[in-house]
Amino acid sequence: MTYPPVSYLVYHYFCRFKKYALKYHPLKNPSQMRLYLPKFHLICEAYEVLSNMRLRTIFEEYGDEGLRLGIMGPDGINRGGYQY
Repeated sequence: MTYPPVSYLVYHYFCRFKKYALKYHPLKNPSQMRLYLPKFHLICEAYEVLSNMRLRTIFEEYGDEGLRLGIMGPDGINRGGYQY
């Protein structure tokens, strides 16, 4: 089984993000703003995390909780912590 090149996958995912961001943009649908705003924020947060290699690595290794709380350093102190 062969997989497509990484650049193709990245391009494919970012095209999807753009599509959904335009679909759920609150200013594009002002009558549905209360419904679309949380979805739009989730889409933007996912795009930001997956487009940043450092955040993406943390997310893949430690999951959402590790990304938000930070990573335990060798001295026992949490480092980082992502907030959108």
